[in-house]
Amino acid sequence: MFARSKALSPAFLDGVFGLRNLPQVADLHGYGMMSGIQLKPGNAPGEKGSIVQRLLFKEGLHLKATGDALIFAPAFVSNEEEIEQMLGVLQKVFGRSDL
Repeated sequence: MFARSKALSPAFLDGVFGLRNLPQVADLHGYGMMSGIQLKPGNAPGEKGSIVQRLLFKEGLHLKATGDALIFAPAFVSNEEEIEQMLGVLQKVFGRSDL
């Protein structure tokens, strides 16, 4: 499990940092198989994080939101295809300009 996650880490981080120019993303951090995603502020603190968390959940992906920051840390048993699917959901939601 640890060896697999170490092998997947470069592709995971490339995918995460590939989200940097999307309309809802303010900042990204990542290490290994964990990343933090800071959203651009909404009308009130934490509002955007709540909206985005619900939209992601509707798309089949649950992330922990704390205010306008999200934690993205796939399970170590995830495979490359599953991580790509998760990144696709993030790209779809973070790419929205109407939030």
